[in-house]
Amino acid sequence: MKLDGTAPTTTRLAEASDAWPDKVWRPARWVLLLVLLLSFVTTLLRVVPASGSTRSLVADIKAGRTHTVQMDAADSEVTVRWSTGLLDDHSYVYKPTGFVLGPEDAVHDFTTTVTRATGPSAEHVRFSDFDAAYGAGGLTLLVPIAYALLTPWPWLRFLAILTGGLVLARMLTARRHRLASGPVWMLAALLTGTGFFGYLWAEPGTWASSAVSAPRRWWRAWLVALATGAGMAVTAVLVLFAAGRF
Repeated sequence: MKLDGTAPTTTRLAEASDAWPDKVWRPARWVLLLVLLLSFVTTLLRVVPASGSTRSLVADIKAGRTHTVQMDAADSEVTVRWSTGLLDDHSYVYKPTGFVLGPEDAVHDFTTTVTRATGPSAEHVRFSDFDAAYGAGGLTLLVPIAYALLTPWPWLRFLAILTGGLVLARMLTARRHRLASGPVWMLAALLTGTGFFGYLWAEPGTWASSAVSAPRRWWRAWLVALATGAGMAVTAVLVLFAAGRF
C-alpha cells in the first residue's frame, strides 16, 4: 500500500514544481514571440530593399537623405545600395553604358557618373564596398543569428539575443514538453531558425496530466518548424507588399 501511494504523490509534486514556471512561461512566450517577429520583419526589410535607380540615388544625395553609398561589383555590373532611414533601404544594379574591362572599371564608371551628377553634394558622400548576398542571400532569414546582426536597432539586437537564449534555456530545462523533447526542439531551432518561433506558439507548457502522458514524437517539432516557415513566408510576402517592395 505504501508503494501505491508513492507514485501519485511524486506525480503531484512534479506537477506542482512545474506550475510556477508554466504560469510565467504562458504569457511570457507571446512577448518573446513578438520580439522575434519584429526582428524578422526588420531583417526582411533590410535583406529585400526597395528598387532604386541612378536618378533616385542622385536625388537622395542632393537632398541630403543619404551620405553613404555601398557597392558590390561583379564583372561589368555594380550592385548599388543606400539607405534613407532605418528601414528604408534602396538597391539597383548599375550597368555602364560604355565598354569596361572589369569590376574596377565598372566601379570607377559608377562613381564618376554619380559624382558628376550630384556636383558639390558628392563631397559629403562616402563610397564603400559590401557583400550584396549578405553571405547567405535570402537564406539569411533562416539563420537565427541574422536577427541580431541585421536588425537596425541595438536594443532590438540585444532583445533578439536574449530571447533566443531564454527559449533555448526553456527547451533544455523544462521537465516536460507536449510535442517533442527539449533537445529535438533545440536542434530544430538551431538548424532552421523557424524552430524558435514554432516552439513559442506550440509549447504553451504543462496544461494537464493528460498532456504530460501524451506520447512525444521527434518529427512533431520538425513539422511545427516547417508549418511555421510556411506561415512566415506568407507573412513576408504581405510585409513586402505593404512596404512597396514589389
